Amino acid sequence: DMVENELATAARPPFPDAAEPTGDLSESVERFLSDYFMSFGQDLPPSGLYTRVLRKIEFPLITAALAATRGNQIRAA
Repeated sequence: DMVENELATAARPPFPDAAEPTGDLSESVERFLSDYFMSFGQDLPPSGLYTRVLRKIEFPLITAALAATRGNQIRAA
C-alpha cells in the first residue's frame, strides 16, 4: 500500500520558482554538440563522446527527479 500511495501521488515540480525553459532539450543539445564539434576544427572529438554526453545529462536528470519527489527513489525512478 505504501508503495502504491507513493506512486499515485502527483509529482511536484522540482523548482517551483524556476522560470520556464526557453527551448527544448534537443535544441540545446544540438547547439552544444555543434559548438563542440566545431571546436575541433577538421578533427573529430575524442572517442567516448556518447558516454560523456550521457554522464553530463544523467546527473542533473537524477538530481531534478529526486528533488521533485523529495528524495523518494521509487517515485524518482
